[in-house]
Formats: sequence, structure tokens, C-alpha cells
Amino acid sequence: MKKHKVDRWDYPEFVIDHWESVGYDLLLLVFQQAEKYLAETVKSGEGITEKAFKVLGFSITILTVSLGYVFVSENQNELLQLSSVFAILLCILSIVFLIKPIWSYKTYVSGSSPSYLLRNEQLVTGFSESKDQARNLLLSECVEYQERINYNIRTNFSRSKFVHFAIISLILIPFTLILSWLFTGG
Repeated sequence: MKKHKVDRWDYPEFVIDHWESVGYDLLLLVFQQAEKYLAETVKSGEGITEKAFKVLGFSITILTVSLGYVFVSENQNELLQLSSVFAILLCILSIVFLIKPIWSYKTYVSGSSPSYLLRNEQLVTGFSESKDQARNLLLSECVEYQERINYNIRTNFSRSKFVHFAIISLILIPFTLILSWLFTGG
């Protein structure tokens, strides 16, 4: 399985230099906002998947109609035959573009497993008070969420590009009549 690279987000310099001034409430607010933003990136990814399935449905429908015309039509109109062949090619191209957005979708969601949090010695080592441990945990989770957000944004952008290419392929289908007309000599 291919390992996905996740950009490491470093703490802002201000947080490092003024750690004692960073309160628990501030970190909690930042964490809550990160959680909301991560949820939005997940929702956006689900929307891209939904759009990809709709485009796939259109592609398969047009492909089926075009194949039906090419193989069943008794009227051998050369212009329509060639136009149907071009439409078939564009539908296949559209389906190929949809492979990545549909079958290679991976996203990071909210939450961390307790086994990860409780095994992470860096979160508790060196902090004697539970409040400091909680601040450290929140800061660590903020960094983790930022990495997840970055990954989801990159993945969503890439997937949406392929969906748009598939849509463009379908938009070109009406122009197959003009192209066919040029090839058949009008």
C-alpha cells in the first residue's frame, strides 16, 4: 500500500517562545476551530465523491446509448455513426478520469484513538501538573489536526481536478457532430 506523505506543521514561534502564556482556554478554542475545519474538509471530500458518482452515471448512460446506436442502428447515417464513436471515446475518457476520485479516496477525520494518546510519552513526560499535560495534549492535537487538514485539502484538490476533467469530456460530446461533419466532408 502506498504511504501518503503528510506535511509536518511546526508550532508557531510565538507559542514556543511564550508557552507559559498560552492558556488552556486558548488552546481549547484553537482545537475546536481545527475540529470544525477538519470536518468541513471531510464534507467537501464527500461532495466531490457524490459529484463523481453523478458524472459517472451520466457517462455510463451516454456510453450505453451511443454503443446501442452504433451496434443496433439499421440506418447507417455516416455522420451519426462517426459522432457516436467520438461520443463513446469521450465517455470512456470521462470514466477513466473518474477512477482516481472514486476509488482512491482517503481522508483523515476528527478524533484520535485513546491508544495513540495514552501511549504517546511526549504528551505527559516532564509535565507534573495535569493542567500542563492537558495543554500539551491540546497543542499536540492541534498540530495533528493541521496535518490532517493539509492532507485533506491536497487530496480534495487533486480529486476535484479529475472530476472537472471528466465533466469537460462530457461537455465536448455535442461537438462530436461538428467533428464528424468535418471528417465526412459535410
